[in-house]
Amino acid sequence: MLSLMGLLVLPYDTLIPEVAKITFKGSASTFGYISGFIGLGAVSGTILLASLKRNDKLRFYLILSTAALGLGLILFSQSTNFYWAMLFVVFTGFGSVMQLTSCNIIVQSEAAPHMKGRAISILLTAIFGMLPLGSLVTGYASEHRK
Repeated sequence: MLSLMGLLVLPYDTLIPEVAKITFKGSASTFGYISGFIGLGAVSGTILLASLKRNDKLRFYLILSTAALGLGLILFSQSTNFYWAMLFVVFTGFGSVMQLTSCNIIVQSEAAPHMKGRAISILLTAIFGMLPLGSLVTGYASEHRK
């Protein structure tokens, strides 16, 4: 799941500068606001995860965060109002951090102690190994859109 997210969903940040420039007719400050609101959502997700008790329905939060990330990106992509778009990117930041961290916690808590290092290395390779490829796919798709 995380490999597909790293390939097809998480490289959305590759397009944020163009969205700020073309959709919102903005500048570097517009990009800064978008990035800041993504960060606000990410911090919110981190605080929520930190407040959970050990093994407190992590799979539910994983599904919730995946839905928040997808819904946030869909609504952001269709938004032409800057203020609404900032609300939607908060959900995007929230969902992306919650998803990655929930998966990390699940893998670390369920892996055998002698296999934790290997499990985490596979998890991180699945996520961060696919991001550069996803950025290439995203860039190609944005150049060839109609």
